[in-house]
Amino acid sequence: MSRIRQREIHARRIRQRKLAHLREQYSAAKSSTEKSKIIDRVAKIAPSLTKEAFQAMVKSMSA
Repeated sequence: MSRIRQREIHARRIRQRKLAHLREQYSAAKSSTEKSKIIDRVAKIAPSLTKEAFQAMVKSMSA
């Protein structure tokens, strides 16, 4: 496999780990200000991921 492809896969794995960590933080957050800060960080990590999609992922994790 080429080095470029390996970097793409590595970046995707790192992004997924960061999003998993932020999902845990979001579900543990109590105040709306904490949640909005986490949503802002999610938007930086994964710009294509909408707020509603992120919240749906968090909800499906807790269900």
